[in-house]
Amino acid sequence: MMDDKVYQLLEKMYSEFTNRFESLENRFEGLEGRFDGLESKFEKLEGRLDGLESRFEGLEGRFDGLGSRIEKLEGRFDGLEKDFNEFRKETNDRFRKIETILESEIKPDIKASLEGYQMVYEMQKEQAKRLDSIEKKLEKQDVEITVIKGGVEKRVK
Repeated sequence: MMDDKVYQLLEKMYSEFTNRFESLENRFEGLEGRFDGLESKFEKLEGRLDGLESRFEGLEGRFDGLGSRIEKLEGRFDGLEKDFNEFRKETNDRFRKIETILESEIKPDIKASLEGYQMVYEMQKEQAKRLDSIEKKLEKQDVEITVIKGGVEKRVK
């Protein structure tokens, strides 16, 4: 009897172990399935990350290209700025030369011409006064001649 009890107990233990092992196997299969699903998701994420990485590399290349274009534009700008500064300096030098010529050569001529014109203007003013005086004398003489003619005509009649 004892053997039967031991046998039943062993059978019961075997049955429990078997159930537990089956439960554990089911759990492991579930975990393996979940791991498979996670691996699949990780593979998708890795693929997406690889795609993003290649896009970032593409952007990095474009940024490098823009950087070199910006450097070229900066070089061109620096060249234009240098050319402009040289042009401005040359232009200022030319204006200074012209100003010197105007001051030293043309200004005295203009001053002399203006003085001459002033003198001519004064003379013209004087001549105009003389002309006015002569015209007034002429008018007076016309009146006197008319009076004299009137007197002579009266005598002649």
